[in-house]
Parts: sequence; structure tokens; C-alpha cells
Amino acid sequence: MIDRWFVCNRKRGYELIIYKLINLVMRISNKLYFRQLKLSDRSYISSSELKKSNLDYDILLSGSDQIWNPRFAGNDDTFFLQFGCAKIKRVAYSSSFGISTIETEYKQKYAKWLNTYSNIATREKSGTEIVKDLTGRDAVHVLDPVMLFNKKKWSEILEYAQFPKEEKAPYIVSYCLDYVFKGVVDYADKIMQNIANAKGLKCETLYKSNLSNEAVRIHKETIHPFEFVKTIMQADFALVSSFHGLAFCILFHTPFLVIKDSKDNNDSRLSDLLTTFNLTDRVLIVGEEFNPTLIKDIDWRRVDEIYKKLECDSKQYLNNALS
Repeated sequence: MIDRWFVCNRKRGYELIIYKLINLVMRISNKLYFRQLKLSDRSYISSSELKKSNLDYDILLSGSDQIWNPRFAGNDDTFFLQFGCAKIKRVAYSSSFGISTIETEYKQKYAKWLNTYSNIATREKSGTEIVKDLTGRDAVHVLDPVMLFNKKKWSEILEYAQFPKEEKAPYIVSYCLDYVFKGVVDYADKIMQNIANAKGLKCETLYKSNLSNEAVRIHKETIHPFEFVKTIMQADFALVSSFHGLAFCILFHTPFLVIKDSKDNNDSRLSDLLTTFNLTDRVLIVGEEFNPTLIKDIDWRRVDEIYKKLECDSKQYLNNALS
């Protein structure tokens, strides 16, 4: 949440001080999480500072979630790795536009910046079409980074994390983001209760709910990333309007429904992922009538076949691009 607030705020005045303080607190309280990350000793707080540093890495790699969405990137070429020595190899892995079309005002600049990459792979199929339209080049469609780890690997990571094991009754969890889709929380609450009653499940949410505390268990937004993953992994059903919520459901074979506010929403992330795995029948639009007894089972064997092919293609792309 704090990252989204900072990225969307272009002033970079007192906001930077707040951002750095909050991240310091998070680093101290989440030692296990940051132990997984290899970070540079120095932080760069502006595009100009990055360019002045004249970095001399072998490879610069960009990705993934909405890094090239004009809403966030705007005219900031940092998101397209336009810093460092010119000789550095620039690679995109699973970089996401997050939308299906690019506004005309950004096309010329984005095309110029994309052409400095030696290899381009996008997270959404629609992203490959945007790259083709802007540059004439063929981008590769790959998995989101979190999907490069299969369920077995994620289970090992969570075991290593050694969180207190909690015995919980069977539950349904919602992760529906109202800053992306309007009215989705109230509708998700209604659907969640319907499914919970039909299947004898408790209710939990990883974002927010307008139900009473007695009706739903609300996890705080500051929940540790590994706890977030475990909550989806162990759920008996999930309602999501988040790309990564959906990605983890697919990885972990958690039965799910996707909730959107409109069929015409320009956010391509969910629709592309559903199309990739032939799961487009798992969508509810806010306000639709719903009968929990009509929920179909998912053919996870077919999903796994698609996943294994994409996993192989994704890793092969990385090996070739980084060699």
C-alpha cells in the first residue's frame, strides 16, 4: 500500500521522508523477508541521481507488475532502464503494461525506450501485442515471477519461514481491491457469505470487508508476505480481483472466482491470465445474480499442463536472455 502511494505521488517532497521511515520500520520488523532480498548498498531516489551514478552492471533487468503502465511510469524513463552505461545489456522479464492499449502521447517515447532492450518478455499476452505495435518486435509471453516457483517450492519457503502454525477451520478468503474495481468489496462480501453458508466455511479477507468482526476475520494490510501467501494456499475457496491473488490460486489449486466491476474494464491483467489458463468462465461482474450450487469444478490437470509449458518457456527465455 505504501509503495503504491509513493509511486503515484509525483511530488517526492516530504513523501520521500515518510516513505523511507516506513520502509526502515518494515525492514526491522520483517528481517526474515528482507533476508531473502539481495539489495545494493546505496538507494537512488530520483531518475537524475541514477543517471549521474553511471552504473556499470553487466545486465539491467526490468519487471514486472505494471512497470510500463503510463499511470505509474508516465514519462519517467527510469522504468525503461534509461540509466547506466550505454553498453549494458537491458532485458525485460514479465514486464507489464497492465492495460490493453497505450495512449498516443506515450507511444513515441515508449517505442524509443523499448528499442534499447536486447530482449523483451511481457507478463500479459496483450503486452506482446503492444510491443509489436510500438516497435515491430516480437516479445515473449512469460509467467509472472511468483509463478516461477511451483507449489512445492512455495511450501518449502513457507516451511523455512517457521511461522506459528495455526489450526483453522475450513475457510473462504476474499482479496478484492476496490481501488481497482468499484463496488467490489460489498459484492464480494455478499458472494463470500453465500458460498460460506453453502459449503460450511468460515470467512476471511486479506484486504477489507464491511461485514461485522464476528462474520469475517480481517487480516491487516501489514500482514507479512509469506503469511499472505499461506492464507491463499490453505484456503478452501477464494474470491479475488487481484492479479497476484489469482496467480497464487492457480499455483496452489485453490478454487476461486474472479470479481470485476465491468466486462469492458481496460485492466488487462486478470483477463489475460484467465485466458492463458482457459479459465475465463470463473468471472463474476459486480451486481450479477449468483447461485453457489452452480459453481463448477476446475480441471486442474489441464491447468497444470499449460503451466508446465509456460514455466519451461519462461525459464528458457531467462537463460537465453541472461547468457
